[in-house]
This record gives sequence, C-alpha cells and structure tokens, in this order.
Amino acid sequence: MNPDYVSRQFLQQTGYRFVDYLLALRIRKAQWLLVNGVPPQQVPERVGYSANPQYFVHLFSKATGMTPREYAQALRIEP
Repeated sequence: MNPDYVSRQFLQQTGYRFVDYLLALRIRKAQWLLVNGVPPQQVPERVGYSANPQYFVHLFSKATGMTPREYAQALRIEP
C-alpha cells in the first residue's frame, strides 16, 4: 500500500491526521501511566519516546499545559 493513500484514507475515515492521532494516544497513555504511579522519568520510554525524552516532555507540555512531573505532582496533591 502507498503511504500517501493510507494517510488520506485515515484522515477521511477518522478526521485526524495519523501523526496527530498517534500523539493523542501516546499522551493519554502517558497520563494513565502517571495516574497509576509510574515515575515521570520512565514515561517517555513506555510511550515510544526513548530516543528523545525531552521532545516527549515538550509534546506533553504542549498538550496538557504541564510537564509529566508537574502532572504527577498535581495528582498527589488533589484528593
């Protein structure tokens, strides 16, 4: 299959570009991991960013408004 064709079909069927959809899945998985007590420094590797964890922190911050560490701390503070 041609990658361009698959990308177009994915966009038509879901309304999302594949890379945006994959990023959203990775962010949700990271949030789930943090909620379930995984240390923030382990999260990038577990969601597929082991080669560049700082880039993942940047993407997570852009999507959620806080870093994974801040997100985990907020979970511990709130009842």
